[in-house]
Amino acid sequence: MITLLGLHYSPWTVRARWALDHCGIRYRYTEYLPGVGEPLLRLRMRRLRGLVQVPVLFVDGAMVAGSHAIARYAAERVGGAPLGDLTATERWEVLSDAACHEGRLQVIRRSLASPRAQEEGLNGVVPRF
Repeated sequence: MITLLGLHYSPWTVRARWALDHCGIRYRYTEYLPGVGEPLLRLRMRRLRGLVQVPVLFVDGAMVAGSHAIARYAAERVGGAPLGDLTATERWEVLSDAACHEGRLQVIRRSLASPRAQEEGLNGVVPRF
């Protein structure tokens, strides 16, 4: 079974899910829990040091990391060009990644300034006293 590990609110995960769905590839989605899930992700990726990020697609003992790589995998698996010319869109991917990074930075800054947002972020993950 193909498993996609990601964050439901991440634009990169949304991009990967859209590509898989558009290509008609069936997969199981698993939500990644930052911090708590990192040790297991590191083991699964065989990357004990350095950066680990989601989305990651696990396929038959192999992995495909990153939304653009997942889109390439999906397009190649179904053949043809269901997602268009992905080589031609690489420039746009760089621009959209920069915009997504900036958006994430703005959310983090505002969350750090809001105790209520921080409390909501822990809802369901950390038990209340």
